[in-house]
Amino acid sequence: MQVESKSNEADIFSGCSNGTLDVSISHSLDPSGRSWDESKGDRHLHICINDDDLHSIASEMFNFVVGNPPETDRYVFKNWKDKEPQIVLAFPMLNRIDQMYADALFYADEVSLLRDECAKLESFTNNTAANLGLRKLIYSCDEALKAGLCLGLWCD
Repeated sequence: MQVESKSNEADIFSGCSNGTLDVSISHSLDPSGRSWDESKGDRHLHICINDDDLHSIASEMFNFVVGNPPETDRYVFKNWKDKEPQIVLAFPMLNRIDQMYADALFYADEVSLLRDECAKLESFTNNTAANLGLRKLIYSCDEALKAGLCLGLWCD
């Protein structure tokens, strides 16, 4: 499968620090890291998903499924998002990336599903912050798909 990335902008490679999800692709999703093997293509993508990315994407998921989300503090956003189960049905892969303090792991056969959800939401949104987060995820999925590897968003 040949995948072309439409996002080569430098802005997707910024914003890494403590409290982000660090993105890597690897042949295994071993959380211990003992199976990490660069000779098999395992590598860090130098892309990080931050809290603003997550909130903006989740807000657009809500917007896509339910309509305009209520105004709320972003730290309690997950609580009211979970009250709308149709969001999980519409975006099951994206819904797995729901907080900064839990890894979100996708096996190689799930990466294309995540990419499809991101592309669907990206075509819907005109929210610049959500678009940035979605472009980060789409680029990451494209890299994993090109290599036939798993995708890991690891909390630090």
